Amino acid sequence: MKPSDCILLLLVFLNFEVCIPGPKNNPCDSTAVGFHEILTAKYLINDYTPHCGYSLFGRVTLFFDPAAKYYESPQNVLILSRIPDTSIYFTLDDTYPRETSLLFKEPFPIWSAAGHSFNAIGTKSGSQNSLNLRGIYSYQPLQTGQIISYASGDDGNLQKGIKFDSYSPIANSEYPNDYVSKDKATGLVWKSCSEGLSGATCTSGALLSPDLNTAKTLCEAANTVNAGAGFAGSKNWRLPTMKELLTLNDASKGSLTINSIAFPNSSNFAYWSVTPYPTNTTFGWYLDLSNGNSYANNGISNYHARCVSSPVLPDAINFKDNLDGTVQDQTTGLYWQKCEKGKFYNQDCTGSSVPDLWAVALSYCSGLNLAGRSWRLPNRTELVSLMDFKVTGSKPTINEVFSSGTTSGFYWSSTSYAPVTPSNNAWYVNFGTTINSLYDFNGKNTANYIRCVSSP
Repeated sequence: MKPSDCILLLLVFLNFEVCIPGPKNNPCDSTAVGFHEILTAKYLINDYTPHCGYSLFGRVTLFFDPAAKYYESPQNVLILSRIPDTSIYFTLDDTYPRETSLLFKEPFPIWSAAGHSFNAIGTKSGSQNSLNLRGIYSYQPLQTGQIISYASGDDGNLQKGIKFDSYSPIANSEYPNDYVSKDKATGLVWKSCSEGLSGATCTSGALLSPDLNTAKTLCEAANTVNAGAGFAGSKNWRLPTMKELLTLNDASKGSLTINSIAFPNSSNFAYWSVTPYPTNTTFGWYLDLSNGNSYANNGISNYHARCVSSPVLPDAINFKDNLDGTVQDQTTGLYWQKCEKGKFYNQDCTGSSVPDLWAVALSYCSGLNLAGRSWRLPNRTELVSLMDFKVTGSKPTINEVFSSGTTSGFYWSSTSYAPVTPSNNAWYVNFGTTINSLYDFNGKNTANYIRCVSSP
């Protein structure tokens, strides 16, 4: 073939290539030029209708307000969407939400929301579901109320936590005879008066002393008063859990251990909680305001009742083993020594527990060298936050992540029994089932077990 023939053939080929019509630009082809630009433009002008069956609604359009993280002040938790008229469904156990899951209707106080593994999706007719939104809130525990220091590094010295902060009794605007006291630190709304009493100073009526089942019935009956509108216009009244009831206990007092301004004319005696005692299901837990201790007793006992109203969320149990001898409670944000005093961490806890005196406990924790953190003896509120109210048998009543490093028995807190000065007694928390106490006090010269804590 002559060179001129080759050049002619090449020109013919190039002309053939140039003359072949290109593919039509299909606007619904996700690989076509402009497809993603159209989606983005619709998103920027808040138009979330699908484009060829696609929408940026399926992206991250949900968000938490405030952001999911650790907080040291009260917050109300919202799950919001950037798209109007979105239905938001969520779960609390780290499972993927469906349209049969819980529907978000109202904000949660962070005290109730803390520790839960929130997962949420948004749905809207005609649009793709949003991507899953995940988050965990942590919220430091309340202060015990102790303000007197009896030793360096004790509860009165450090005063760790959020201060109990309750409104005085407030009459409902629509039902002026219904008085409630709201705790701004937890978001819980309480009846200002013990059951049987009423009025701004809780001096009208006669104080009731119900057994446990009757106490539950009394609180639930508050949902039907006011022609079905409920006491103070609320319809989720109930007997409080032990976790909720303990928030009212004031460690600065040796008797009538409750805020008497928020809860006037309270009885200096025991109040029921709805939390059962798992070792004996005919028993229930109570808080005794006469000295602030807590035990379980037979449900036929005649104590008192104070009702609470709040969103009902299960108690969160969310511990993270950091594999360095520490465990973080993602409810409170606190870091805990996995292995109690006397035991040592080597992938697990080995050795034998060494109970000791209260002063030794303070010194031991302040001098603990573990994971590069600063340590201290926990106060009563912090320590009781580890209690697992569902454990039965002879096992320690604490989450299983601590099981190898925990002995059933009494553990020291940094909180002294007040207001005696000097105080010869301090509070312990019972992580055992041999004795039906939750917490009580004993002599500081007693040997109890020791577990240290570190703030976030």
